[in-house]
Amino acid sequence: MATGGQHPKRSCRRALRDRERERSRARVDVEDPFASPERERVQGRFQEPVRLLDIGITPGESTHADTLSASALPHRIEALITMDDGHTATTYLTLDQGSGFQHHSFQFANVTEVRLTLRSAYGTSAAKQVAISEIEFFGPSHSDG
Repeated sequence: MATGGQHPKRSCRRALRDRERERSRARVDVEDPFASPERERVQGRFQEPVRLLDIGITPGESTHADTLSASALPHRIEALITMDDGHTATTYLTLDQGSGFQHHSFQFANVTEVRLTLRSAYGTSAAKQVAISEIEFFGPSHSDG
């Protein structure tokens, strides 16, 4: 067991994610948070072009299953990817109706901007907003030595 009660793999993954975040900081803008659920979006801009391999999304207010009913959950998300030459690509992500991290392949090179637009959601109502706890982009691993 690792110090602090953490599993060694989790500690290593967290350290790698933190290091990658430092390398490719993204500015994130939430556009029109009071729009209809089908128009809510999050946009990230990278300081330098990056190569992306995967995306991870954690739907809901937290990773705990007992909080899933507290908010609506994303179902289908449109991803508009902009490359450094101005070309764009569009892909769609379909999320499960469940808690926890959901991993998807997301392979694009020379990315400068990603806009994620909600297209449908589970459990929508006038009293519930769609919640996403975390969005993570993953690129290739780099060694320091």
